[in-house]
Amino acid sequence: MQELAVDKTGNPKWRDRQITGPGGGIKMDWYKEADAALAARLELNARYAAELEMSPIDEETRRSFQLKASKSLQAKERLQSEEELMLAEARRRKASVPVPHASELKLTPKAEPFREALAHALAEFPYVTGVRVGDLHERTAMAKSYIGVWDLVAKGNLNKHGAKLIERSKIASGFDLNPTEHWGEVKAKIRQVLLPRANQLLQLASVQRLLDEALARGERALVCNGVVFWYEPDGHLGWQVKSTDSGKSEEGTTLWTEGTIVSANHGRLVILPFIKDNGERVKGHTRNAPGDGPSKPRHPSQYVEIPFKVLNSDLMIGLFGELPYE
Repeated sequence: MQELAVDKTGNPKWRDRQITGPGGGIKMDWYKEADAALAARLELNARYAAELEMSPIDEETRRSFQLKASKSLQAKERLQSEEELMLAEARRRKASVPVPHASELKLTPKAEPFREALAHALAEFPYVTGVRVGDLHERTAMAKSYIGVWDLVAKGNLNKHGAKLIERSKIASGFDLNPTEHWGEVKAKIRQVLLPRANQLLQLASVQRLLDEALARGERALVCNGVVFWYEPDGHLGWQVKSTDSGKSEEGTTLWTEGTIVSANHGRLVILPFIKDNGERVKGHTRNAPGDGPSKPRHPSQYVEIPFKVLNSDLMIGLFGELPYE
């Protein structure tokens, strides 16, 4: 668990949360199950918000901290939702990879004692080339060479960075990408892969129903996990798929969910409305990505300013798995 705390400079920074252990000492606040961590997160966030509301500071400072906390938390949540979608698609792409039996695995002599643990780790993600074996506290990891032989890369000394690379490999390996490369660039490549997949969703009857119902409510932009379903009435184009600007979520801008998007061109990127640190609300807009060339401008009479709706992240994951829309 991490917490956002004000440092000596007066700026909120993320740090590992520490708690009092059974013997009275200090230990890291960690969880074996994600559900338990998520439940604790909700309780802690409510408590911290209440404490900030009651703290003896001036109102301007309090409001600044509240905005920065909301901004940082939302950025973390958006990245988490995006990676959950990418993981779901990675597993779908590698669904045909067979789960290896323990006897089929090739190991070096020093890795041989971990044969059964390796088979157990690969049961859920058979396509990865790096895994963590045993319980979390054992800090042991294995990797597969280019000739298909597994070896120990960390026996008892797996660090936080190494553990992060193993988790990232569950996503990157599903798209045949390298998790050790710059993670932002890896995810940018994955977004490019997912966009045609999102276009395929427009052919699903369940998605067509979702969009028809949205249009009946006057909604012309639906946003979820980097994908935007965008309705273009001029020229009888109908619903299109665009993508959001990934840089904003990395930087931690706060979405202004009551804001609007002003489109003066036919750019393929949708820059969502956001709130600056000083509280200024900036309207969204459309543009092309770097390297795309200039976006085709609209005639001033065709400029559109429309609200947008953020869909539940689980819905997009379900749609990518082609589950029926409820």
